Amino acid sequence: MATNTKLDSLVINYLTQSQYDAAKTNGKLNANQIYMTPASSGSTYTLPAATGSTLGGVKIGSNITVSSGTISISKTNVTNALGYTPPMTDTKYTLPTASAWTLGGVKIGSNITENSGTISLTKANVTSALGYTPPTTDTKYTLPTGNASTLGGVKLSDSTSSTSSTNGGIAATPKAVKDAYDASTEWVSLTVSSVYTVKSGITMWANTEKAHRRGRRVYLTFQCMGPATSDAAGFIQIGTVQSAYRPKVNTYCPFGLNVSTSGQIFGPAVCVIKTTGEILVYTGKNSTTFGNNSYGWTINDASTISWDH
Repeated sequence: MATNTKLDSLVINYLTQSQYDAAKTNGKLNANQIYMTPASSGSTYTLPAATGSTLGGVKIGSNITVSSGTISISKTNVTNALGYTPPMTDTKYTLPTASAWTLGGVKIGSNITENSGTISLTKANVTSALGYTPPTTDTKYTLPTGNASTLGGVKLSDSTSSTSSTNGGIAATPKAVKDAYDASTEWVSLTVSSVYTVKSGITMWANTEKAHRRGRRVYLTFQCMGPATSDAAGFIQIGTVQSAYRPKVNTYCPFGLNVSTSGQIFGPAVCVIKTTGEILVYTGKNSTTFGNNSYGWTINDASTISWDH
């Protein structure tokens, strides 16, 4: 039978295991009372080992401090476990932004393919970046050799010996052309107006005016009509040389002058062709009239002056 013991309002029942089982089967257990049965033999508790999923006991290993059943980790434990003394300040790493001078991190932008942390460039990326589909074959340009009928490249040469315009793409340098020009012995006719212009007030015999070139030497032939008067410095200006044919240095030529105002009396003078283009005759007499209405102020036969341009 059950033994009832009251502690104030609490009832504790001490039953054998068989009594407890019978009362439970017959529904005679009181939910407001405590039932105790003696422990069965061989029911000693075994503490399991603690794991990631099981609550249990542990043993104290290396670098763990235990005091009165309390475990802890000290600075000494950490130093011993690491094998060195760690830094005393924060050593958190901050990844810098990559640049032309800095190794660092980047973000994936447009037209770059990324797969599991690996970036690559695909044909689709290239087409998208260009905005068009590029050629699939080699488009390398080959410069053709230039000649009379083909626009292309040429090599420069100091030689002008070739008479062919299709001589393997060889072209003369400006120096070679100048040297050939200067060394030319061929007489080349020039239009008078391309060489010089006559000063207003000076009249020429039209059939006497001629201009030629031989190499870089220019020859100008003319005969002036009527009288002409020298200026206060003794000069009479005939005209002005065009810029393309002006001399590099002032050039002086002997000149014949009609010193008579009524007939023909010839005297010496000097013609000056200046780098600025003026063609001047120095008469040696200031503000003096030479020649007349019947005979020009230059020599009767056409005068020729020349200079290197």
